This record gives sequence, C-alpha cells and structure tokens, in this order.
Amino acid sequence: MFHLIGDAGANTNLFHQAMGDNPSLSFLPHYTDAFVEDLFPHPIKQRPVEALRNGNFACVPVLFGSNTNEGAHWSASLPNPAANTSSPNATETTTAITEFYPLSDSNGSISLQGQQMYGEMRYICSAVMITGAADDFGLKAYQYRWDNPGPTLSSDHGAELNAFFDGTEVFDSADQAEIVAMRSYFTSLS
Repeated sequence: MFHLIGDAGANTNLFHQAMGDNPSLSFLPHYTDAFVEDLFPHPIKQRPVEALRNGNFACVPVLFGSNTNEGAHWSASLPNPAANTSSPNATETTTAITEFYPLSDSNGSISLQGQQMYGEMRYICSAVMITGAADDFGLKAYQYRWDNPGPTLSSDHGAELNAFFDGTEVFDSADQAEIVAMRSYFTSLS
C-alpha cells in the first residue's frame, strides 16, 4: 500500500501493476514527522486513507486481498490484559463493539470475537479500501479472499503465502486445486 502512495502517487513508470496480500492499515506518523521524512526517500505526503480517497496514488491496476481469519491469534500475545481477548479475564467490554461483532457470531468466544474484529479492521478493510479506490478512479481492481479450512493450509494471516513460496509443502487435492487457482490469478496480473 505504501509503495502506491509514496511521492504523492507520482508514477514515474516504476509500477505497471501492483499486488499485495494482507495490507496493514497500521499506525503511521504524520507525513511531516521527522521520522517519516528521514525514513522514506520519496516521502509519504498523505496518510493512506486520504491519499487513496483523493486519488493520490500510483494509478495502476491492482490485486489485493486478505484472509478470512486475519485476526487469529494476534491478541493472545498482547501483554496488556485489557487488550488481550484471549485473557481469562476478557469480557465483551474488552472487545467493545458488540453491535457489529455479536458474541453469538463467534460461538460465544470472546477471543474469536476480538480476532474477527482486529482482522477486519487492520487487514480486510485495507484491501477493500485499496481496490475500491482504484475502481473509483477507473482502474482495473481485483480482490481475493483466501478462505481455506483445509488440513494443510489455514485462513490465518499470511497463510496463502505458504502456497506460493513454500516449495517443499505437500498439499492434499483440495488445497492443490485452490493453490493452482490462486497462482493463476496472481500470475495473470503480471
């Protein structure tokens, strides 16, 4: 995502297409912050949401996606019990947004409720935002959702990367069919 909005989206023919998996809309200091100015040779001139909303990104076809269980296992490693939805003391107050993430949708599990909320806000919504912005500005935009409940692969954050880069992995026939399809989608954009 950041490569698309760098230098206010000026595309100096560096990109012809862009693709990414699980884009993270995480904390970003203000674009005039000294840390950002020193970090990027072509500074980010706007925050990602504003840049994408205003069309200040490299106008190229995009393929971005996310996984069904993006938030799985993330909060369990947080030391703050108020944020760790896997903590024995977690309550619906810990996850807070019960209107949009009813506990009943997560089989009564506060941990699963928090994982779903985190995954959607941090990764899934970012992929939707990027492809939506590209489409809004008349560009070809493709989005995938990796949903693999199979025994070998999962739908957790980054799980689809094993399908592309772990050449030693042995997959069952259902996984193999999905991997062939996804590799075809990815290579057809290039």
